[in-house]
Amino acid sequence: MNLESLGKLIIFLAFVLLLVGSLLYISGKFLDIQCLPGNIQYKRGEYSFSFPLGTCIALSVIATIILNVILGIFILIGIIVLFSLIPFKGNYKIYSVMSGSMVPAIKTGAMVFVKPADNYQKNDIITFKSGARKLDITTHRIIEIEKKDQNTTYITKGDANEETDYDRIDSDKIIGKVVSKINYLGYILGYIKTLPGLILIIIIPATIIIYEEFKKVREEAIRIVRERAKKKSRSAINSKK
Repeated sequence: MNLESLGKLIIFLAFVLLLVGSLLYISGKFLDIQCLPGNIQYKRGEYSFSFPLGTCIALSVIATIILNVILGIFILIGIIVLFSLIPFKGNYKIYSVMSGSMVPAIKTGAMVFVKPADNYQKNDIITFKSGARKLDITTHRIIEIEKKDQNTTYITKGDANEETDYDRIDSDKIIGKVVSKINYLGYILGYIKTLPGLILIIIIPATIIIYEEFKKVREEAIRIVRERAKKKSRSAINSKK
């Protein structure tokens, strides 16, 4: 991911925080959080004391919900990415479109779902290998199909480009047809494919989930052991009687 893409991702996350902050600000205009149930207020003469316990609980719940939603989105994206990496026939692949060559059909920063097809038709949007490097991947539209003997080649073009692509695309270079897209999630997908993104969005949330589940299992195991110990002690006391 280059600095421009990272900047757009930060702007997107900032927009989400701005939206949440705006909702809290607007709600604060119509709801006096100081008067929420659970707030502790004590006044005696000139001395007064207050502790916004109910407000703290409410804000904590709101923050937890927001963080869980954001974490859930990241985990969902991570699961989709991992599933797309499973090497079975016909599985879809996901890519991020980081150029504007397919605007308006596919916006810059969109995440596209690509699935192999038995054949491709004119006007299909396809993703194909456009160079020798592994990262040389292009998503453009088929505008013409040429058949010669047993070979089929495709002429492609970006919707926003004035000219067609220089190279004809052979069938074996086609990864698949674009079957769906989600705007702007390509920025997050591109970040996930970097080492910091992999750690932040997949490894850390997965570690947190595993730790929380391990903690629950441990607490349940301790509870069961204690209950068994209590039953044994009761049985021992009853036997002495």
